[in-house]
Formats: sequence, structure tokens, C-alpha cells
Amino acid sequence: MSRIYKPRRTVIVKQDDPCSAVDELKNIILYSLIISHGIRVDTDLVVSAGNLLFQFTGSDLRHLHAQEESLLGFVRTVFCKQVLPPGVRLLTKGASHLLIESGSVLMTSRDERVLVNPQTIPLNKHFVIASPWMLPDPVSSSLEGVVKLPVNNMLELIIVAHYVLDRALGAWVRRHGRVEHFNPA
Repeated sequence: MSRIYKPRRTVIVKQDDPCSAVDELKNIILYSLIISHGIRVDTDLVVSAGNLLFQFTGSDLRHLHAQEESLLGFVRTVFCKQVLPPGVRLLTKGASHLLIESGSVLMTSRDERVLVNPQTIPLNKHFVIASPWMLPDPVSSSLEGVVKLPVNNMLELIIVAHYVLDRALGAWVRRHGRVEHFNPA
């Protein structure tokens, strides 16, 4: 059973045909779940593919490395062969309400400014990193606060959102079998 790390982060991306987009998904997994030779245990990644949701739970993933060949093999195994290693589960869209509790959401917006003072982020929240059109209706209607980040694509959003949250709150990371909290810089 996975331990609850507060605050939690959930990255949501939409990919209509994930098997044909392995290079893009490799980068999304890299920037969502991997940090400095470790796995972000406070982060989940949800890939929406048609009527299916692939949930990658950072606290349950093992042996995920930043090497390109390793990540490409992992992506092909999950999305093309649909073999689910520990830490990955498959849900239908009808179960999307199980993924996310109420909390703050970080969304793309070209008209909004970057959060000026990340120290104002509440520590007890669950953060959702997604573009507005990627959130299922029950999830988007239950979210309380919205922090908007002006980015151009999903990878940029993931990188900037993790940077802002890491600077404000630190991160929970598993390295060499040990889970550690890295305080904000």
C-alpha cells in the first residue's frame, strides 16, 4: 500500500493513440515522474487514451530510469503491449473520480502570469497539473483553487509546475530504495 505524501501532485495528459506517440510519452514520463536519479513518490501521472486511463503511481513504481532506451521500452510495454508493471493501473473513464481529490489545479493559460509568490501555495492541497480540456467533468467541477501558468505545451507545463512546487514545498523522492524529502531551495 502506498504512503500518502502531502502535498500530492497529479499530472494529467491526453493522448488519443499512445502507442504511436511513444517518444512524446517517454518525455512526459521523464519530466513527470523522474528527478535526479530518483522517482517522485509524491506524483501520479494519468494518461487519458480514448476510454482508458493509465495511472502511474510514483510511490509504487520501481526500476524506472532516465535512460532513453529504458523509458522507450517501458512506454512500449505499457501502451503497446498493455502489460502493466507494478505502479501502473488501467481504469475506464467512468472511474476518473477515483483519481483526484479536491485541491489546487495548475493549468495552462497564455493570458495569465506565472505565480509570483510560490510560498503562498497551501501545504495541505492536492495539485493537478493539466490543461483545462484534459480534466474530466467531475474532477474539474470539484477543484477549489486555480493557479494558471503561461506555457505553450504540456511538457513545458509539467517542467514549470514541478519547478514552482519544488521551490515552494520541496519534493518526496525515492533514491536507492530510500524515500527522502528535499526541502525547497
